[in-house]
Amino acid sequence: MQNISKFSIKRAAHYIRELNPEMIIGMAVHNNASSLEASLQSVFSQEGIRGKFLLVLVNDSSIDHWQNVVNHVADKHRTVIINVEFAKAYKTRNLILWLSRKYARNLKTIVRLDADDYFFDNRTLCQIQSRFRREYFSFNCGLRRPGLALIGSNYQICNGTIQAVPNLADNKFFKRKYLLEQLEGMSIGIFKTELPSCNVVIRPEIPIFYPAITSGEDHWFTVDILTSIWKKDVMIDEELMHSVYSISGSLSGVNRKKSSYLKSRQLLLKWAYERTSQKELICYPRPISQLL
Repeated sequence: MQNISKFSIKRAAHYIRELNPEMIIGMAVHNNASSLEASLQSVFSQEGIRGKFLLVLVNDSSIDHWQNVVNHVADKHRTVIINVEFAKAYKTRNLILWLSRKYARNLKTIVRLDADDYFFDNRTLCQIQSRFRREYFSFNCGLRRPGLALIGSNYQICNGTIQAVPNLADNKFFKRKYLLEQLEGMSIGIFKTELPSCNVVIRPEIPIFYPAITSGEDHWFTVDILTSIWKKDVMIDEELMHSVYSISGSLSGVNRKKSSYLKSRQLLLKWAYERTSQKELICYPRPISQLL
């Protein structure tokens, strides 16, 4: 069994700078030992990836045997592990974004994978790379430059059973009326209206961070992208199956029992209404000091 050591943030930054990967897969971990092996295996079984990739795994206050799973499965040469005590998912995700953008000079894409999910198949990352090639975005979006973000689809798994109907990315998300209808459904707890927010892949140039909220930060992040001045550089690809997403995860289950679960979605709906009613959107990167 290989022993993968934990990094300080400073040491992780140095390793990222030295390795200089073209792709970073960010994984936030909190007591996910039971599902972590499948997630990690789906990362390290990927085929056809161009250039170097790195898994940046940030463990936030776990008290289970997650480290044993990592030692058993992960590739120590392509894994950075950072221990933090944020107790906030958005801070963990923003740390990954900040390190990736600041220290990986050759970085092309930042991919998110939750520790209770796994990539759809062993060509997922290769397919993501192909979508970001200039000619693919140009054909699908009418762009003359590489796109900034990609949203794919996923299957959902509940208590070990993959659901028959996938959670599809849909170009109608760009239409204000449709997006608000989906958010309205989310605000009253209709799960089938949830955005495929775990499937968002970005280039480091897009300066968006996760907001400082305790539930549904990934949905805020996705709506931020879909309604921002960068939306013209976003591609939504229904055919790209990003992952198999757990809807029975421990943290998600706890959050659904809290008032913060629906409150966050209700606030998101209100914010989206106000934001999409503006004639011109002006977006600035949020100060990292407020988000970490």
